[in-house]
Parts: sequence; structure tokens; C-alpha cells
Amino acid sequence: MAHIVGVWELGGHLGHLGRFAALVPQFIERGHRVTLLLRDLARVQHMEGLKQAAIMQAPLWMPRSKSAPAHPVSMPEILQHYGYLSVPGLHGMVRAWSDTFEALQPDLLMCDLAPTALLAARDRSFVCTSIGSGYSIPPTNITPMPTFREVSPEVRSRSLVAEQKVSRVIEAVAEKMGQPAINHVSELFNVDEAFLCTLPELDHYDRPQPARYWGLPTQAKGGVLPNWSGSGRRRVFAYVKPPGAHFDATIQALQQSGCEAEVYAPGISREALKRYASDTLKISAKPYDLVKTFETCDAVICHAGHETVVAALVAGRPVVLIPLQMEQYAFARRVEAQGVGKIVAPDALSALPRALERVLDAPCRERARVFASRHKVESPTSVARKIAEHCEHLLAN
Repeated sequence: MAHIVGVWELGGHLGHLGRFAALVPQFIERGHRVTLLLRDLARVQHMEGLKQAAIMQAPLWMPRSKSAPAHPVSMPEILQHYGYLSVPGLHGMVRAWSDTFEALQPDLLMCDLAPTALLAARDRSFVCTSIGSGYSIPPTNITPMPTFREVSPEVRSRSLVAEQKVSRVIEAVAEKMGQPAINHVSELFNVDEAFLCTLPELDHYDRPQPARYWGLPTQAKGGVLPNWSGSGRRRVFAYVKPPGAHFDATIQALQQSGCEAEVYAPGISREALKRYASDTLKISAKPYDLVKTFETCDAVICHAGHETVVAALVAGRPVVLIPLQMEQYAFARRVEAQGVGKIVAPDALSALPRALERVLDAPCRERARVFASRHKVESPTSVARKIAEHCEHLLAN
């Protein structure tokens, strides 16, 4: 029996928890013990697959950085927000991770966007793996690290300076911890195996070396089922977070579109539910069964969350994307480049009605159908099983 330790350190969406929820039962079935060190414990109890694992709070960087860019364009700029501008601060975080590993004695570490955990694990004897979308697993052994999108020369220069600063901090902390030197920031993400859980065309990065794409181990099954009226109107499903201008603009665009719509609005108030709902617009604060929903709708509006968008596209449904942070924006650009979606920036919401018209037009819907036909994806259970089996192979060797 091996001790598998999963870590989620950075990032805020449910995809991190979903991947572990899919993998924990596979590891338990094989007789292994699983401990999860998680950034956010608030939704753990809502995921059945996590109940078989021991759950612990991950070490977190709490201070807010005043000097890091408000809108980071690269992984080094993101790291500046999480202690990588301070040698004493990062040293403390690495010590916390190192002491945690000393107490837990893992045989295999699986990191979902957990760079500081990887830094602490560099001189350990256990197997190190990473898992996630392309965003969570940057290309390794390259410098400078790539940006998430095309940027101006000034912003590119800013990112290079950030990388140099972060590199110096990592180098100083590695020396304090008695670890081998790190020559480039990208070396931080070197692992024994990287489980890229995305589609090649939708990878956040252009990778200089060939990569293996494992597919998606998660699937949003279970939840509210859509209750379309059968009126013959086009059907649009929206997954948008209230409150805010983006939510109001989405509701208004749906009301003006002549479509029938169902909206998943997590956390929406009862007052807002009553205010917005109509004969052609249904709103729920409860999660939908996205698999069955995407089988029956014509288009999707969402914030460019990776799992939601991929599920829509492999079902052949075009998407309107309203990204609210850099990871979503970088991913949305990949989707738009495939011709199967349109981006609406939060500061240009007046474009939302036209974007919805565009994705509902026949050409975009046909491109989405062709995209889906190229990606008859393996079942999530099969993907999770293969990842677990490969982890056992790594442990045996």
C-alpha cells in the first residue's frame, strides 16, 4: 500500500477538486491511502469522491503583494503574488511544506498548481507528479517562460524582470534549504510525470517539446436537469456568477435574444431569482448536470472555466466566453482561435448580444460539431483509471 498525497496550492476554481474527486476512488480501490492538502476546504463535503481521503489544509501565503502586477501575464508574475518576492517569506512557506511532507511521508506526490510544494519536494525521494490543465503545468527547462497571450514589448520586458526577481528568490531559498541550485524558474515544475488533462488545441501554452495529453478525468454529471419547454426556440445554457455587470448583461442578452434559456447562477439570492425569472428564462442556484444539459442546448455562455468549456465543445456546442481572470482569458483565446467561440471582455459587455448571435449562426455551430467529431473523448472514468495505473507504474520503478 502506497501513501498518495495530493496538493492544491494556487487557483480558485472547482476543477482542482474535481480531478482529485475522480482519482481518489481509483487509488482507494487499488488499496492505497490518500491524503489531500487543499487550498479551499469549503466545498469538500459536496464531492463524493473526496470522502474516502484524509483532508488537510494546505499551507497558504496570506499577505497581499503591493508590488506584483495586478494583471499577471506569465507564471513568474503570478508567483510574485504568492511569496516569491520575499526570501524570508518563501523560505517560511517551503519549510511548512517540507515539514508537512516529513510528517506525512508520502510515496507519491500529485500537485495541482502547487509550485511551492514542488519546490519543497525537490530533494525528497518520493515520486513527484503534476496534474491539471495546460495552465497548471507550464513548459519546463526553458527561459524566458512564455506569457499566456501576446503582449506588448513593454509588458514582455516586465515579465522578464519578474522572472529574474523570482529566480533570485528561489535560488536563495534553495540554498537555505540545502537543495541543488535552480538555474531557471521553469525548472520548478520538473516532475517525474505531468498529467496534462486538456485537449492539445486548447493547451494554454505552445510547448517546445511533444507532450502527452491524458484527457479529462472529471465529468459534471448529476444535478439539475434542464426543463426545456419544447417551444422550438433555440436553447441557451448559461453558467455565470452573480452579482455584477457581467451577470446583468448576460440576463439582458438572453431576454433580448428570443431564445429559451436556463442559467446556473451559484449563490444567487432568492430576490434576484424572482426578479429575473420569466417564461423563457429559468435560473437555478443549484449545479446542473452539464453532460445532459449540453446534449440538449444549442449554445453555452460561461466564464471560460476549463472543464465547463471542454465539456461543451466535446458535445458540439459553441460558447460565448466572459473571462474574469487571466487563466480564463488565456484559455478563451485558444477556444476563439478554433472558431468555436467568441470572447466578450468584462469591459465590453455591450458586445454580448452580437456574440450570442454569432455562435448561434450555422457556421459557428458547424465548426463546433466538427470539433466534437474530432474529439470522441475517452470516458472520464477510463482516464482516471489510466492515471492511477500509471502512478502505480511510477511507484514500482
